[in-house]
Order: sequence, then C-alpha cells, then structure tokens
Amino acid sequence: FAKGTEIDSSIPRDENSWFHLRTAAELLQCDEKSLEDSLCKRIMATRDETITKTLDPEAATLSRDALAKVMYSRLFDWLVEKINSSIGQDPESKYLIGVLDI
Repeated sequence: FAKGTEIDSSIPRDENSWFHLRTAAELLQCDEKSLEDSLCKRIMATRDETITKTLDPEAATLSRDALAKVMYSRLFDWLVEKINSSIGQDPESKYLIGVLDI
C-alpha cells in the first residue's frame, strides 16, 4: 500500500497491486471498490452513527494480512470437514483427518 491523498489514508501501491486487488475481488465474488474499502478503511458503528476512518499504509497492510489469515483458516476448516465427510468421519466429533499416505 502507498499513502493516499487524504491524511492517514492508503491506496494500492502500483498497477501490480491493482491487478491483485481485481483478481481477489473476482475470486471472492465482490466488487473491487468494496474490497479496496474493506482493506483501506475501518468502519466503526455506534448507536447513533457510523464512522469511517481511513487507514495508513501500515494499518492497511495489517488489515490485508488479517483478512488473509481468516480466509485461510476458514478454507482449512472447510477442507477438513469435506475430507472427513468423504471418508465417513462422524461430523459430531472434533475435526480430524484420518488419511495417512506414506
């Protein structure tokens, strides 16, 4: 991320970053602007109003990394669940992959 035009704001750094943003938006089936906003802005909801705060490049990088971590975690959980169901594992038990390939 690079510094944006506003104080403490950020934007994707270069054309390569924009390409990756567009690709991720397509894979996540969301629009590009929404994904950019979710990475470069923080929305705080109070009882009376919604406050949008822009993130500096360092905070936007942390936001990107947190999103990636959550996505990988959920993908891994989904994959374990699919493997367990395909090998007949009891869905009520703790997550377990019982395949060993030596």
